[in-house]
Amino acid sequence: MNQFARIISSVFQPLLMPVYSILLLFVYTHFKLLFAHQFWTIMVPVILFSFAVPGILIYVVYKLKLISDLSLKIRKERFIPYSIVLISSGVVSYARLIFHCCYPHRHIHYHLVEDQRPHVRYRRFAGGGNVGKLLH
Repeated sequence: MNQFARIISSVFQPLLMPVYSILLLFVYTHFKLLFAHQFWTIMVPVILFSFAVPGILIYVVYKLKLISDLSLKIRKERFIPYSIVLISSGVVSYARLIFHCCYPHRHIHYHLVEDQRPHVRYRRFAGGGNVGKLLH
C-alpha cells in the first residue's frame, strides 16, 4: 500500500498539474480542433516553465542543502521552492507579452462540422493560470 501511495503522489504532483490540464483541454474540448496545429507551441512552454525548470531548480536547491528533503515537510523551507515556481510562472507570463504573436488571437470564429453550428466563438479557454494568460 505504501508503494501505491508513492506512485500516486508522484503521478499527481503539483508541478505536473498544468501539463495534465492542457492535455485534458486537448482531449475533451474543441480546443483540439481549433489548435491542433499549435499543440507543441502550447505544450512546450507549459512543460518547461511549470515542470522542468522548477523541478530542476528545486533539485539544485536540495543539493545545496537549502532544503532538507524534496517533500518540503518543514514549513519554513517552502519559501524558496514556492518562489521558484512563482518566478517561473512570471517568466511565462512575461514571455506571453513579448511573443504574443505566436499564440492564438482573442476571438476565433471557426466552423465546426461535428456541431453543425455555423460559428462558434471562443473567447477564453482557461479561467486562470498561465494557460489563460497564454491564450488571452
